[in-house]
Amino acid sequence: MTTTSLKPLTGPAAAPGLLSTRGRLAAETRYLVSAFVCTMAAGLAVAALLTVGLTLAVLWIGVPLVLLAAGLARRQGQAEIARQRGIGLDPPTPATPRPGARGALADPATWRGVRYVLLQPLLGWIPAGVALTWWAAAAGGLSWSLWGWALPNGKDDQNLPELLGLGDNYLVAAGCYLVVGAAAVVSLPAVTSAMTRLTTRTARALLGAVPAGQQ
Repeated sequence: MTTTSLKPLTGPAAAPGLLSTRGRLAAETRYLVSAFVCTMAAGLAVAALLTVGLTLAVLWIGVPLVLLAAGLARRQGQAEIARQRGIGLDPPTPATPRPGARGALADPATWRGVRYVLLQPLLGWIPAGVALTWWAAAAGGLSWSLWGWALPNGKDDQNLPELLGLGDNYLVAAGCYLVVGAAAVVSLPAVTSAMTRLTTRTARALLGAVPAGQQ
């Protein structure tokens, strides 16, 4: 199997908004969240169909269910390629299973698609979670002074400034969280891009994607 690296789109398919940091940040965040949600839902469905289908396959009753699981996995692989193109990448396409029930089930491309929908959710929650955590830190840190006063402040409760030895003064706390929020904002594009690269490369490896002319 031959693989190629992801290349940015340079033709009309590249969206103008992706050329800006703000546009790419929004697009990559949407990609991370949608990829995780879609593969999680598909993974649960494929796992259920395969469990029932393989159990009943000896009676041939389960074969249609296995084929349905394979078709769903294949469509999710195609959707992943579309999502990657939506963030301005030009990914190789996954190998296409052979036509026909017997050929599709015997083709490794079918099971690579199944592997993708079953394993990608287990791996994809990490980059998606990191990106969303950064977004939360940016939004929460910058806005803390507006709502921080409403947080419970019991005897044993300590906020970040207190843990750092800066005391429990409200203005000091607001300034500390403002710095945290600003740092998260500055680093958010780099973190999101890194998580996007991790997700796209993992997906490509699981799908066994190859250049169109080499399948």
